[in-house]
Order: sequence, then structure tokens, then C-alpha cells
Amino acid sequence: MQTTNLLNTTLPLKMVWKPKEDITAYELAICLRYLFRHDGIMPDEVDISLPHFRHFEITDPNKC
Repeated sequence: MQTTNLLNTTLPLKMVWKPKEDITAYELAICLRYLFRHDGIMPDEVDISLPHFRHFEITDPNKC
């Protein structure tokens, strides 16, 4: 009998700050929590469809 153990590891997002020229003070305030984090930002913590995330270049290493 052969047993297979799979370990699923979720990696944090790679977020690079690339602000657009039309950034508002409100969007900047929302983005500050992601700019000053010392630990990784996990994919389930963000909704990339929200407008303030357009100021980041986001790469999800889990979707290859």
C-alpha cells in the first residue's frame, strides 16, 4: 500500500508599491497598512479588485 502525503504551502503575495499620479489621500491612507507591514501579506487578506490596489504591482506566487 502506497501512501502519498502532500504538503500545500501558501506563499505571501509579492507587492511592489507603484503609485499612480492620481492617487488620493484616502487611497494612500488605506494603502499605508500594507506599506508598513513587516510580515508577508497572504492572498486571503486582500481583495485585488478593490480600487486602491491599483497602486501596487501584485504577483501571487501561488498561481503559477
